[in-house]
Amino acid sequence: MEEEENEVLRGIKELQECPLLDTYHYTNQELNMDLLCNSYAKKNKTKLVYGSSIKTNLEQMIIKTLHKEKPDKLYYKILLKDNSKAFWIRLSDKTILNQILEFKNKKENFYIGLSFYKDINGIHNIVDKILLPESKEVPKLFLINFKELEQRKINPDDIYFFWVNILDIRYE
Repeated sequence: MEEEENEVLRGIKELQECPLLDTYHYTNQELNMDLLCNSYAKKNKTKLVYGSSIKTNLEQMIIKTLHKEKPDKLYYKILLKDNSKAFWIRLSDKTILNQILEFKNKKENFYIGLSFYKDINGIHNIVDKILLPESKEVPKLFLINFKELEQRKINPDDIYFFWVNILDIRYE
């Protein structure tokens, strides 16, 4: 097939001489993950004996790619607690990790600025958008707790500030 394409492009072969291929275009409704098995069976004129919804992590992979997460990179998970709820964040920067470890060793609360995105599994921080500002640099008007954040529409360009302490640190 590729050789035929090259021959057409070079002008050696005419388009009318190429064999025709049967194509089938799925509609937007047929591309719904819950209906894809039925659509495939209908397209191929086969009977579907059993079907279930398709499980995929494609959406998560796209989101991670958009937020520049690399699958082979070492990530750290940190369990933070504000005044309302504990939540996990991820990070990959060892410099920020070392600063956070200092707060953990001193058992001190600290301010952290985070950006988030939502997917079907919940709210996740953007790995490379983490700020550790000093107390005087934090806009107190923008302090939030995690419970409030869960009820908001989240914009990945925004930074949300929390007053937190560390409960746990793990490696992924």
